[in-house]
Amino acid sequence: MRLTVDWDNMTLTKFMRKIGLVRVMFPNHRIESERSAGGKGFHVIVYGLPKDFQEHFNLREWLGDDEKRLHMDKLRYRDGVAINVLYTHKRGGDVVKL
Repeated sequence: MRLTVDWDNMTLTKFMRKIGLVRVMFPNHRIESERSAGGKGFHVIVYGLPKDFQEHFNLREWLGDDEKRLHMDKLRYRDGVAINVLYTHKRGGDVVKL
């Protein structure tokens, strides 16, 4: 299972601190990061985590995932709909892999 985190309105300096924490937390996992499509935030994807949805949601909350996105994913999970969606295109912009 993958863990996705969406950090909105974040400076590059703060992102570098937070992505460093993610790398320490998951040293043996593949981690990807990208500048969000809107250009004001960042996405982080950690691959290969166990399929424990409650822990997954707890980690996203602890890491500071977008609150609205997290809330919607909890509702989607309850209703059996796909979660962990990150948009690659938004208002004329595309994500930029870091």
